[in-house]
Amino acid sequence: MAGRIPARRVGTTWVIEDGGRHEVSRAPRPMGVKMRALLLRALRDQSVVGLTGADRIRVARHLAALRTAEDPASLLRAWFRGDVPTGWSPGELMVSQAHEGRHA
Repeated sequence: MAGRIPARRVGTTWVIEDGGRHEVSRAPRPMGVKMRALLLRALRDQSVVGLTGADRIRVARHLAALRTAEDPASLLRAWFRGDVPTGWSPGELMVSQAHEGRHA
């Protein structure tokens, strides 16, 4: 098995099998235009009020991921890959600073 990693795909994630130990690899994907706008709105309003259904659930999950991330700036860079907002809302500033490497 030279050069290969024993793994299997489960949904959208890869499960790496290593001697009976299983690890889930979840590389963040870039967000779509709509989800980026909804996340920036939630960061600006500091709330998911006004969002409904699946949008509300997804935005809440992204906010929770940001809160618990060891490196939220890298998460924001991955989600907004190359599409840096130029506004002055708190969310837009967070994303632009993460892209510039100016984060705490």
